[in-house]
Amino acid sequence: MKKALLIADRNSVARAINSAYQKIRNTIPYDITITAAAGPLMDLCGPKEYDNTWEELSPKSKLPLFPEVWKTKVIPYASKYYNNIKALWDSGKYEIIINAGDPGSEGQLIQSYIYKSIGVNVPILRLWIDDLSFDSIQKGLENLKDNSEFIKMEHAAHLRAYFDWLVETNYTKAASLSLGRPVIIGSASTPTLTMVVSRHLSIQNFTPVNYYELKVQFRGAKGTYEGKMLNPNADESYPSPYAFANTDNLKTYMRLVGNSAFVSFVENEEVKEYAPRLFNLSDLQMEGSAKLGMSPTKVLDIAKTLYDKALISYPITTNRYINSDQKSKIVKIIDALNRDGVKFADRVTNADIERVFNQGNYTSDSNQALGNAIIPTGIKADVVAEEKQVYDLILRRFISIFMKPQTYWNQTITTCSGDMEFGSRGRKIIDLGYRELYPDNLDNALCDIEESETVYVEGKDIIPNTTTPPKNYTYSSLIEDMDTADNLTDEETNQAAGSLGTPDKRGKIIDSLISCGYLTRDGKDIFPTGEGIELIMLLKNEDLVLPQNAREWDRKLQGIENGTESEKSFSNTMISYVKSTTQKLLSLPKAGMYKAKIGKCPKCKENNFFELHSIYACEGRESKTCDLSFPKTIGGAMLTHEDVSLIIRGKASNVKTIRLNDGSKVKARLSLTPEYKIGFSKNIVGKCPICGKNILEGKSGYYCEDFKTDPNEGCSFSVYGKVGNTTVVSYQATQIFQYGRTKSAYKIVYKSGKEFTGYITCRKNEEDGNYWFTAVSEVGDICECPFCKSGRIREAKNIYTCSNRGECCDFCVPKKISKTLISYDDLKQLLDGGTVKKKIIFKNKTCANKTLRLIKDSEGNYKYTWSK
Repeated sequence: MKKALLIADRNSVARAINSAYQKIRNTIPYDITITAAAGPLMDLCGPKEYDNTWEELSPKSKLPLFPEVWKTKVIPYASKYYNNIKALWDSGKYEIIINAGDPGSEGQLIQSYIYKSIGVNVPILRLWIDDLSFDSIQKGLENLKDNSEFIKMEHAAHLRAYFDWLVETNYTKAASLSLGRPVIIGSASTPTLTMVVSRHLSIQNFTPVNYYELKVQFRGAKGTYEGKMLNPNADESYPSPYAFANTDNLKTYMRLVGNSAFVSFVENEEVKEYAPRLFNLSDLQMEGSAKLGMSPTKVLDIAKTLYDKALISYPITTNRYINSDQKSKIVKIIDALNRDGVKFADRVTNADIERVFNQGNYTSDSNQALGNAIIPTGIKADVVAEEKQVYDLILRRFISIFMKPQTYWNQTITTCSGDMEFGSRGRKIIDLGYRELYPDNLDNALCDIEESETVYVEGKDIIPNTTTPPKNYTYSSLIEDMDTADNLTDEETNQAAGSLGTPDKRGKIIDSLISCGYLTRDGKDIFPTGEGIELIMLLKNEDLVLPQNAREWDRKLQGIENGTESEKSFSNTMISYVKSTTQKLLSLPKAGMYKAKIGKCPKCKENNFFELHSIYACEGRESKTCDLSFPKTIGGAMLTHEDVSLIIRGKASNVKTIRLNDGSKVKARLSLTPEYKIGFSKNIVGKCPICGKNILEGKSGYYCEDFKTDPNEGCSFSVYGKVGNTTVVSYQATQIFQYGRTKSAYKIVYKSGKEFTGYITCRKNEEDGNYWFTAVSEVGDICECPFCKSGRIREAKNIYTCSNRGECCDFCVPKKISKTLISYDDLKQLLDGGTVKKKIIFKNKTCANKTLRLIKDSEGNYKYTWSK
């Protein structure tokens, strides 16, 4: 029996393979020794390893740099693993090598580096498995492939690595020499920076336009609904078909609206919405960022851990489908999930699985080398908190494809009053279908209205609006735009268009742009720094900054992988392109070190204060006449040019999310202390329940920023910062004002010495109207349900509902109206038949003071309604 050396990507994979191999070794025609690398064990050598003079900024005459032969090196932390592999190979016992690298181009690349370095000269077989379950490993070992089947993928990976090296090394050196400042240029990172700069400038240059809409509330036989007047002159240049440029005509129209109106058109268009396709890595990163607030890099790290635990298939994939021959595997996974009590897995029948494979919406064999989409393996999960969150996303997406589509009506009503037409649109859910898996399904259904019905006017108002600029990028939207081209097809070639970076590198690209000072984050928003904007402006005439240029190179590399592009042609074009672009960069005009004036130094009051490459500092720092400087990052939060401009003028920065030493996070403004240090300004913990403005942290409690002792002059909201002897700290207050209570229970110690463990909430004293912190033992338990009389009104994640819902009571309302929280006290007052005055903050950031009440419509649904 031939001896084979199997090299896995890392120890966890080696252990899983070895465990399976020991059970089936009698069926495998090789005597296998199993060892492991350490992930990326080797990499291309840096410039210094080729020539000592290449390390520093080379003389212009030496550029561009082209290695005659590409060399690799062992990454220092992985030398132990490399030496072990080399010792095994050097023993001379092995006639076969089994490549058990990760199933993708990066796995092929890493293994090829190892084989070349240790001098492998025997046949190489490929163990290609989608996951680390026993069944997959057994199937893979019993069906080993020839490594040459993946040679195109391997060559494309090599060329991508060479291209990235040549671009970063030559362009960075050439631009740094010419500009007279250190810069970093990357084949994918610089075009990504261009996208963010372009978005930022479009926001800065955006001119808001005011417009107005006439809204009328109608009452029909079975309920009320709102309609907006259609502007007969509105075209594509208008923000909406209901928009009017001024109020002059609208005031006339409003006077003409009579006491009754006529329903001229009613349509309920049925729509079936199927579950989205399965996750690939980019989709999972976008979802993890949007839903869980995680960075793409963190989502990838967690997904790799889940893979190593054999819980999911290999996560670094661009595929969103499963192969059509895997029906039996999917049946086993569903059965396993069902046995483990995974929610909704018991709903999936064999007929549902059959339907998925017959319809083909979620199956494809177009490129089996991509592996599966990311799916669970069915192995019982042993996960910790954040792993559970990502695993749950994958589970839900997987189960959803076997469930029915969501069915809803797109509702349209046209109501006429004289010559005026009013449009109303709603969405009524008929069957939740797969959306049962997700807790955000409150519809905005219109009441039942018949065509030709006469309705009555209950109220009318002119609503001011303003057009809004594009949104700042977030991790999720930036990953989406970097990846978008993966979903497109070039019309001329009918080939997949390129993207920016490979899926596993995109998160690192964004993080590297942040770490080198070209991008910054504020909460979820990502935007360019002054230095990042200036770099793109300096390079704006070079095609290396253009995203479409980078996508074209990526498309060619994909073509090499699938055999439609020539490797030699790519290589020649690459060398020519790098040479010509390097020469262009060498002729850039000198710009000098990055230095952006902010204002006068607040300490010496003589010199100017500047933003530099890595710090903010007084220009007197060079002459040692003033030592004032600030770091660019504090507690994980980036200080922007605008923030420092505010701080040096004695004001507070914009709100920042600061990570404290204990790992907790607080939202706060930063300001200059008397000692000229950066310190906390007034800490913002939430929105005032009375007026909607910011709640600030004070010495002994919390208060509205518009607080006045006389409520006629301002807002009266304040709350003492203790429950008994227990202080309510700022991060707890933030949770209370955002979610209605703390996320965790805390031990409360009262003055009497008694202790109580509960969730801290803020309540209003009905007698004197003052607010106070208190603790409750049962999460979300508010009061007895006034409708069924036997249930309890309780808080869920996004809703308030009766504990008897689905049995004898249908009460359910959302916790928020747009962005405005309906608190426990608000709800209790509404349940008692009263009204609540709230400042409603809409998604377009407009605000309106409304008087809320709770109603039950003709269909038995509970809703908030309001008047001005």
